[in-house]
Amino acid sequence: MKTTADDMGFDKTTGPAAEMYCADVSNKESRQTWIAKTGDEVGLKYGGKLIHVCDVLVHPEGYLTGQIRGFGNYSASEFSGLQIGQTISFHHVHVFSLTAAD
Repeated sequence: MKTTADDMGFDKTTGPAAEMYCADVSNKESRQTWIAKTGDEVGLKYGGKLIHVCDVLVHPEGYLTGQIRGFGNYSASEFSGLQIGQTISFHHVHVFSLTAAD
């Protein structure tokens, strides 16, 4: 399925399935592999700028959707035609950062 991120030419990660590697080094936690799932918050990139997306929903067809929460360090409500609160569709390869849901 072609997503909003595909249509707009969002940046893509390289490597297998855009896996996120996270570790809490203060607790000597070993490195873990994370893949975005329903409820997570993710960071996408558009033109090198970070787009924060919350309320991620993984669809059975293999794409994800979520609501735009913000634009990197900018306090603007709009960036390059995207707006805070807008629902956006994307694939795992568009995910650059991940905050797992509780």
